[in-house]
Amino acid sequence: MLFLLSYQVKGNNEIASARIESCRGCRLNRLPEVKQFVFEDVPLFKNVEFKHIQGASPELVVLNAQDE
Repeated sequence: MLFLLSYQVKGNNEIASARIESCRGCRLNRLPEVKQFVFEDVPLFKNVEFKHIQGASPELVVLNAQDE
């Protein structure tokens, strides 16, 4: 599976980190490729973390150096 992320930087807001927010199972179990990516590949990336939020659908949050 290939993931492609495209973004537009406005001003001096460079991406400094990212966070994937999702439940650990219920929603991810319906998306096996995403679940595999989250638990096997995300730990290999620098400044990317997984945040468990009960019942949440998978969402990628990108942050600048000020965590905005």
